[in-house]
Amino acid sequence: MKKLLEAERYMNMAYESQERIGRTNWTTFAAVAWCMVFGVLHLYWALGGTVGFAELSMPSNKILALTRDSLYIGMTWGVVIMCVFGAIVVLAPIQTWSRHLPRWLLIIPLWIACGVLLVRGIGNPIQSALIIGGVMPFEPLAGLDAQAWYQWLLLDLVLFSPWFVLGGFFFGATAWSARRHVEGIGGYDNLNGGQG
Repeated sequence: MKKLLEAERYMNMAYESQERIGRTNWTTFAAVAWCMVFGVLHLYWALGGTVGFAELSMPSNKILALTRDSLYIGMTWGVVIMCVFGAIVVLAPIQTWSRHLPRWLLIIPLWIACGVLLVRGIGNPIQSALIIGGVMPFEPLAGLDAQAWYQWLLLDLVLFSPWFVLGGFFFGATAWSARRHVEGIGGYDNLNGGQG
């Protein structure tokens, strides 16, 4: 009888997990894919890959990338770790084990990631426009590396900044979806950790 109850409990948990995944917003999986693409690229570089490492680095960091400076490689490993952590944070609200945690503990990190990515994605083009427009002084633009810096600012504008805005959108939409899902199944009591 005990084994039958255990099996039934396991089946209920599996069904509930599938039900949660079935109701999951597509942005959850898009955020995981975003983390994987960004993380795998940095993992490739951290493990010794060279294609694009120096070319996609800021002009002031190209030497660090070419010489594989230990601090620079350490920062690259940090990006890999943050991407793994980001994927876990994105998937946590749809996991059955997350029912035992206060929902705010799952949702706030999503909003923080959203904010950080949006600040990076929106702030850099604004700063670049101010630099290129001459409003904000930037010494390297007067030096020998001026062309390299202009190229990097353009690359940041058309590639990096939109990538970070996209990631911010995915994390924010996932947080919004997770919050709405919580209100639908447990109200604010579940969101506030049972104090509502």
